[in-house]
Amino acid sequence: MVTIINKTRKYKINKSQIVKLVNFMKLKTDIKKVNLSIVFCGERFIRNYNKKYRNKDSSTDVLSFPGGEQTYLGDIIISIPNVFKNSIREKVPYREELFRVIIHGFLHLIGYEHKDENSFMIRFQEKLLKEFTGQDD
Repeated sequence: MVTIINKTRKYKINKSQIVKLVNFMKLKTDIKKVNLSIVFCGERFIRNYNKKYRNKDSSTDVLSFPGGEQTYLGDIIISIPNVFKNSIREKVPYREELFRVIIHGFLHLIGYEHKDENSFMIRFQEKLLKEFTGQDD
């Protein structure tokens, strides 16, 4: 089950697309844990979490908190304003960037790490994004 929480008043979230992406990710990564939550928030909310849990006093686009229970995968927190900023900076559609950060957060939940933009995790993330959105190389 995917619990989706929208803490923003300004932004609408297409929950069915998010659930479809999470189910795709579970299938592609052979994950059996069935529960996770995704929280959509503003910059202040994610900055507070980033400061409290990572000692970084800055806003970010996505944070992941792996779950401790056998059936609970964890929590993904996404700053919608930062996703918009990323999409403008990278010149990609907002929806594509939103999917990218969800995939990114999911991969962190299942143990992937990255040191730079050329790491296996980032390449895998982009491969999954292209497959999910039907983009060709």
